[in-house]
Amino acid sequence: MLFRWPAFLAFIVLATTLFAAGSFAESTFADWSVGKMPDNMGLYAATRNDGGLVFGEYCYSKTGKCLWLIGTGAACDRGHHYPVLANTDAGSTTLEIICAGGPLQLSGKTVYTYSFSDWNRLNSLVRKSTRFGLAVPMKSDQFEAWRFSLNGLLAATSAMEAAFMNSLQKTRPKSQGTLTTTL
Repeated sequence: MLFRWPAFLAFIVLATTLFAAGSFAESTFADWSVGKMPDNMGLYAATRNDGGLVFGEYCYSKTGKCLWLIGTGAACDRGHHYPVLANTDAGSTTLEIICAGGPLQLSGKTVYTYSFSDWNRLNSLVRKSTRFGLAVPMKSDQFEAWRFSLNGLLAATSAMEAAFMNSLQKTRPKSQGTLTTTL
């Protein structure tokens, strides 16, 4: 893949300025979208698969932290942990997802939200890949496979994270120390 650093850096500066100014409308990077969450809760970089499931990084202004989340119709009990097998074109590993809540209504569908327990591990896995899949155990010895394109992830998450960090630095006193996007 041909990557043009000067153009990419120029985009990051532009995106950061637009987010900070509060005038940024949702943007698209290949299969990924970047935008603001409702009620100024924070920013996101996310994608939808063909089945309407959502996968992305969501950064919350109140906590100053970012989470990798999946929104799916698979019901869960809030706070429960579930093992999953993650597979990418760069390798596979086991991960853990935690039921973060639900049911919610999203585009007319009932959705439950899951967060990944290890932000760093998932982050390093998806940033090296172009495709991401999860095998998720369900009730009655069944499995579901959730697949997502990572085309555009690097540009989307980089722009969103830069804008998020910039917005935090403008709203928090410098005495609070170093800000982080990891858990």
